[in-house]
Amino acid sequence: MVINEPPEFPTIELARPAPLPFSLVLARHLCAHKAAMVERWLDDLRSRPDIPSADPLPRHELVDHMPQLFDEMADTLRDGDERNSDEAICDKARVHGRHRWRQGFRLDELIREATALRAQIVAELEVCCAAQPTPVPPAEKGVALTILRDFFDNLTIGSVREFVEERGRELEGVNAALASASRRANDLAQARMKMMRTVSHELRNAANAIGTVTTLLAEAGDETEVRDECVGMLRRNLGDMTALLNGLLDYSAALADGAKLRPESVDLRLLQHELATTYENAAQQKGLGFAVRCDPELGELVTDRMKIKQIASNLLSNAIKFTPAGRVEMEFCADGGESWVLRISDTGRGIAPEDQPKLFKEFERFGADDAPGTGLGLAIVQRLARQLGGDIVVESTVGAGSTFEARLPRALPSVE
Repeated sequence: MVINEPPEFPTIELARPAPLPFSLVLARHLCAHKAAMVERWLDDLRSRPDIPSADPLPRHELVDHMPQLFDEMADTLRDGDERNSDEAICDKARVHGRHRWRQGFRLDELIREATALRAQIVAELEVCCAAQPTPVPPAEKGVALTILRDFFDNLTIGSVREFVEERGRELEGVNAALASASRRANDLAQARMKMMRTVSHELRNAANAIGTVTTLLAEAGDETEVRDECVGMLRRNLGDMTALLNGLLDYSAALADGAKLRPESVDLRLLQHELATTYENAAQQKGLGFAVRCDPELGELVTDRMKIKQIASNLLSNAIKFTPAGRVEMEFCADGGESWVLRISDTGRGIAPEDQPKLFKEFERFGADDAPGTGLGLAIVQRLARQLGGDIVVESTVGAGSTFEARLPRALPSVE
C-alpha cells in the first residue's frame, strides 16, 4: 500500500506593519499622559517666583482651557504637515491671552508661562523617545520638534497679540473716560463761573438797593410815608437775598444728600393744604387766582415728605414768579397703580421750544432779567424727582403758560 505524501504549500511570510511616525506616537503619548502633565504644569506655575499673578488664583481658573490646548497640540502632531492648524492654534491662543489678561497677568508672566510649558513638552518628548523599543530616527524626532516649535510660536504670538489688544481696548476705555471726565470738569468749571457771576450780580443788586434805601431812611426824618416805603423796599430786597441764599443751600444739600431717602407715611391732602396756605397769599398779592386739587384715590403714601414738599415749593415759586396775570393751579393726581403726579400749571409767559431742553440745567434762567433767582430751582426739582425714582416733564406754549409734572412712584425705590 502506497501512502501519498501531503502536498507541500509554499511558506508565506506576513509583512510586518510599518512603524508609526514618531509624531503620531508622541501625539498618543501626550493624550495618554495629559492629566499628569497638566498637574505638573500647574505645580510648576505655582512654584515660580517670576509669575506671582498665578499664586492667588484658584486651581480651576488657572487650568481652565489648558486640557483643550493639549488636545490641540496632539492634533497638530497627529496631522503633521497635512493639516493647516494655524487658525485653530490662533483661536486657542486668543482665548489664552484674553483669559490671562482678565486674570491680571503681566505680559512678561504670559511669555514665561508659555516658555515653561514648551520646556515641559520638550522634556516629555524625551521621555517618549526613551520609552520606544527602537531608537527614534533623528529625522522623525526633528519633525516632531519642528511641529512643536511652530505650535508654541503661534501660541505665544497669538496670546501676546490678544493680550496687547485687550490692553489697548482697556486704554481706549480709560482715555474715553478721561476725556469724559475732562469735559465734565470743564462744564463744572463753567457752571461755577456762571454761578459766581449770577450770585454776585444778584447780591450786588440787592446790596445796592439796600444801600439806597438806608440813605433814603436817613434823609426821611419824620416823614412816615417815606419811611414805610423804605422799610417795604428793605424787606423785599432782604427777601430776595434770602431766597437766593436758600436756593444755593438747597442745591448744595441736594448734592450732598445724594440718594438718601427718609420714607414716612404722608397724607397728601395735609401736605397740599400746607403748601396752599404758604403760597396762596403770594399768588393773591400778584392778583393771581390760586386753586388746588387732590385726587381722593391717593390717600396716604410712604414717601420722603421733605423732598416732595421741596419739589412742589420750587415749582410753585416759579409759577407765581413768572405769571404776571391769570392763575396758578396745583394738583396731586393718581397715575395708574404704581405712580402718581404732582402737577403745577400756570397761565404765565410760557417757555420757547428751543429753551425747554435747557430748563433743568444748573444756573439757566429764562425769565425777565430783573427776576431774582439763581437758576437752580428746576435743577433741584429734577434731581429730587430722580432720587425718588421718578422724573419731571414740562409742556409749555409761549404766551399761554406752562405745566410741570413730577411723575413719582407710590412706593420708594429700595436704597442700599
